[in-house]
Amino acid sequence: MSLLCGWTALAGVGFCFDTPLAAADELNASAESDGIRTLLFEDDFERNESQEQTDELGNGWGTNSDKRAGGNKQVDLGDGTMFIFRHKTADHGVSVTHPAEFKDCQIRLRFRLDNKADDFGIDIADMGFPDVHAGHICKVNFRPQEVEILDFKNGRMKKSYRDAAKAGTATAEQKAAVKQYERKWKHSITLEQWHDAAITIRGNTLSVQLDGKMIGTFTSDGFDHPTKDMIRFSARREARVDDVKVYSLAP
Repeated sequence: MSLLCGWTALAGVGFCFDTPLAAADELNASAESDGIRTLLFEDDFERNESQEQTDELGNGWGTNSDKRAGGNKQVDLGDGTMFIFRHKTADHGVSVTHPAEFKDCQIRLRFRLDNKADDFGIDIADMGFPDVHAGHICKVNFRPQEVEILDFKNGRMKKSYRDAAKAGTATAEQKAAVKQYERKWKHSITLEQWHDAAITIRGNTLSVQLDGKMIGTFTSDGFDHPTKDMIRFSARREARVDDVKVYSLAP
């Protein structure tokens, strides 16, 4: 039996488990053959760039290097992997983007962190949604000592909350409201080692598996946003990514 640790909050319920959930295992084992999910795109990064001065990822990927790092290279393909690294001139973390349209989804990939200050984020956006900053709907962050899930639609990236925070005028009530849409789980992620991650959104529930274990499940209304059309990988410093697969899940 899985060990449950969690809490109930105004915005949703967060849980973590020490063993994988049966439902997630069934999805992972059977989905490609029974129509539960449809592959939207995949990438193993087994290709070469023609030059090394600017980002040249191909296969539908984009970056924020032109806007945030003066066009300097921040993403490199090598040894069949994607290496994300923030340039010294950048005024923002690195963002690597790919279009993908779905409501419910599963994102499977491998990632690696090499330093204690590194992190890797998977951000899901609706670029046409006006009520949040830059389309942010939800996000999962992996750090060496924790995993974080955020409902951005109702929380930190909601325009009224973000504008107040940026202006330094956020009230105690606003700050408390934002916290209701964020969950963290303590979990040690070994550095200089590849890890298998699976992020699944079904309705108003987002779950994270890491190396075959269910790390956290968070239920919040923002995850049930009806349209998502962009996936963004983020790194404030460095991260490595490989074997990306993005699926749309059937209702």
